[in-house]
Amino acid sequence: KKKINLKGRKPTWLDPQLICEATFSEWTKAGHMRHPVFKGLRTDKTPSEIDKEKEVKVPKKKPASSNASESLEIGGIAVPISNLEKIYWPDSGLRKYDLIEYYLKVSEYMLPFLKDRPQTLPRPPNEIKQGSFYQKDTAGIFPHWLETLKVHSKSNDKEIEYIMCQNEASLIYMANLGCIEINPWNSRKNSLLYPDFTLIDIDPSDKNTFSEVVEVALVAKNILDRAKIEGHVKTSGSSGIHIY
Repeated sequence: KKKINLKGRKPTWLDPQLICEATFSEWTKAGHMRHPVFKGLRTDKTPSEIDKEKEVKVPKKKPASSNASESLEIGGIAVPISNLEKIYWPDSGLRKYDLIEYYLKVSEYMLPFLKDRPQTLPRPPNEIKQGSFYQKDTAGIFPHWLETLKVHSKSNDKEIEYIMCQNEASLIYMANLGCIEINPWNSRKNSLLYPDFTLIDIDPSDKNTFSEVVEVALVAKNILDRAKIEGHVKTSGSSGIHIY
């Protein structure tokens, strides 16, 4: 193959934003990982904290017991908790700690609506104004005690392993990952093709305001009432209103 001449070209340097965890067999002489395997993203680390590992010899010893400050026991499950001081809402100063505290308070009311539903995980690496990425496939990444469900994806032609929020421990685990928004399927595991509720998604845009979104939502409520269909407003999305 003909080699590409890179002489005279200027490189474009990229600033690392996301941190991932990987296993590998060894470092090569060129400083690369040999046989790397992606294990998952780390939201508890920042790029400035990451440095290349150095091999050192250590004496053999028994593994230390888990640090209670790094987990929260919920229903007999040690849920890992990390980076509680991370600011998610810079305008108000609210942290991951506040998010977890909130979901602990409302979990008993939320869980009946989340049980048996596959979850798509919207995760902001940093504060909410910097956007989120969506994680679906969790195969081999998360703890064994999280209940999962494999669903075939036609677009990817493979099995996607979703987690399900079956209990308070699952909900707090998701909150620790940064799942401010809880994004369940509209159907449950035993009837995936038959949703048991639907939603009306009303969002503002460059041409309309949030006040107009509220006005449309009230019109939708009037129509639902006339049709004798029960509807509930959900305002925990990014910018608009959901009517379930």
